[in-house]
Amino acid sequence: MIRTTAAPQHTRAPPPTTKAPRSAAPTYAQVAEKKQPKEFTEVKSKKKARKETILPKPYPTADRLVIFGLTTAPNDRKEAADRALQVINKTITDHTDISHPPFILAHITATNNLTFTTAPQHLGISYEPYLAIFENALHEFPITSSRISQRWTRFIVNGIPTTATPNDARTEIETNYPSLRMGQTPRWLTSPERRQGKEASSMVVTFIGEMTKKSLGATSLALFNRECNLAEYISFGPSTQCNKCQQYGHPTQRCTAGGHTYAVCAQYHPTLVRLATAKPGTPARTRQSAAPTASNHTKPRTETAQPTSRSCWHCDATTPQLPTRL
Repeated sequence: MIRTTAAPQHTRAPPPTTKAPRSAAPTYAQVAEKKQPKEFTEVKSKKKARKETILPKPYPTADRLVIFGLTTAPNDRKEAADRALQVINKTITDHTDISHPPFILAHITATNNLTFTTAPQHLGISYEPYLAIFENALHEFPITSSRISQRWTRFIVNGIPTTATPNDARTEIETNYPSLRMGQTPRWLTSPERRQGKEASSMVVTFIGEMTKKSLGATSLALFNRECNLAEYISFGPSTQCNKCQQYGHPTQRCTAGGHTYAVCAQYHPTLVRLATAKPGTPARTRQSAAPTASNHTKPRTETAQPTSRSCWHCDATTPQLPTRL
């Protein structure tokens, strides 16, 4: 008897378990909604405490002046100013409400103004009620006007006829423009020698108050039946050096030179770069001229420092040829 065996039955393996799908990343709005606001502490910068000085901080000098206009100035201005200072202090201390002399300086300016300066802790406006008393006390001086100092603004008026006088210019301005208050009588910008042979020249005018051409609302003034252009006044003196031509006696804005002069070599290129101070043989810092040309506009120049402590990277000059003061 043949014994038969049943074929083995193969069981199918269970399907692999699949991982749960990942949830989508939360959006910024969802995170912002769940995020609780935190309390922040505002940090303020601490200012250094100012050290106290023995003398308190004074008021600006421009706010401490009392000015009297004179028709003519005395021969000895210093002696006259000293005498006026004694007279005005004695006059003001005779009043019961003032015990200490308020004025500490007095001088007579080139425009014939007798100017008094109050103490550092006093304002000139405080003594405006006493102007009439001051004028009576200074009867020996030919006083024409008295006022308290205020901020001034100067302009240059071009095109004034050379036949006019400064007093004529002041009268013309005050007549045509009553809203402009003159701080001083106008003066000529140039010397009489430079005005010879000219039909018109420029004057410096002073208006009371801080203003610009924009706030003034005009670029010219109608004076002497002509339009006189206004220009900003730039103060300068014999020690003022021009950054364009390197000469003394005028500012850069008033320079009439045709080109720039380099301060090291005195050649005609701008003084707008740093002098090469690197060691000999080392590459200097890459520089590009501030005045672009066809050769240096797109490609900067890289140079090697010369074996000198100061050199011009424009033209290899090493000996400074600076102008001297006159």
